[in-house]
Amino acid sequence: MLVLEPAPRRRLDPIRQWLRVRIYAFRRLLWALLGRLIKSDRLWTLVDGTGIAVFVGPNGSGKSLAAVNAILPTLYNSRVWTCNELAHHHNEPVRRHWLTCSASGEVDACTLDPRSDGSGLCSVALQLLTVHGVGERLVYSTVPLRDRDGTVAKRYRPLTDFRQLVTIEHAEVLFDEVAGVSDASDSAAIPVQVTNWLHQLRRRDVRLRVTTPAYSRCSKPIRQIAQVVVDARSFFPELSGDGRLWRSRQAMMYIAYDAFAFADYTPTTGDRLKAMARAALWRPGCVAQDAYDTLGAVLQLGHVTDGGLCAVCGGSRSRARCACDASAVDDVPLERIRVEERVTAGGSRTRHGVVVDVPADDSDLEPAGLHACTPDTCAGAHA
Repeated sequence: MLVLEPAPRRRLDPIRQWLRVRIYAFRRLLWALLGRLIKSDRLWTLVDGTGIAVFVGPNGSGKSLAAVNAILPTLYNSRVWTCNELAHHHNEPVRRHWLTCSASGEVDACTLDPRSDGSGLCSVALQLLTVHGVGERLVYSTVPLRDRDGTVAKRYRPLTDFRQLVTIEHAEVLFDEVAGVSDASDSAAIPVQVTNWLHQLRRRDVRLRVTTPAYSRCSKPIRQIAQVVVDARSFFPELSGDGRLWRSRQAMMYIAYDAFAFADYTPTTGDRLKAMARAALWRPGCVAQDAYDTLGAVLQLGHVTDGGLCAVCGGSRSRARCACDASAVDDVPLERIRVEERVTAGGSRTRHGVVVDVPADDSDLEPAGLHACTPDTCAGAHA
């Protein structure tokens, strides 16, 4: 058998090397001038002020780079939030105290209708709010995120299960490659709890960032709530030094559109879609490219998407039937639910969630990953 070995790479002659350096410098200068001309800061300001943004574009277009760049202020900087809303999960200990205290009938007890500013709560409830009603914003993402020193980012939390979403509050959420989370071809795979969560992002103080190769690949619940769509394109491929067939691009161009106008846009009509903002980004040296691995695996929320065609044997996998008591488990944190499965003699599967015993310690009731902030632990953040 004849084996062909790859030809050794030839060293570039000085003239070709000189030309390559000059071309690179010219492209970088051109892209920097273009960024100033189109006022790239407007796009990032627009995205930062938008609750739900979808980044679309073909593979290698830089859509994930833009999404990560949009969450860097939260990932790298301490952003402290305060909240007195008793319906939020992080204030569960306060709410339990309020239910007991308001029914006691004492003179200095909590009132039956406390307000969002904390008025109407007793001194004990206000003391609990100083612990549970303040914290640091986190980033929940399906793509692993790194700190500036290359280690796992302190404010990053891996998103691996749909059930995590119902307890996420005061945070940033990144769905990278939305087909692994909420695919348009199987919208029924999205739990109803997640659909309700998507409609309450403003109340929960959560910002959502989604990347997808095409806007139509997003499931209908996400398309219905999206506010801005950012179309990504890339230019100037680099030389492949490691033999990879897909070469990275040096320059990225982003154009932001209104999501509702983008959904109704049809190219065949000849109408032009009005852009809200534009941005030019030079990838080499960009801080965002060091915050994640563009070739790394993306986590999938596969908790309820195990039905369909099996890739191993080619058979059909049936989706387990739900037997949960919706009123008992829909809004319960993930760490307090145990899923039990039963297989009948005919092969059908039934699953139901069981709520485990409530911990005696109030501190154990905080949702997984929530960083409770106090003046001692977050002295720098409050400074």
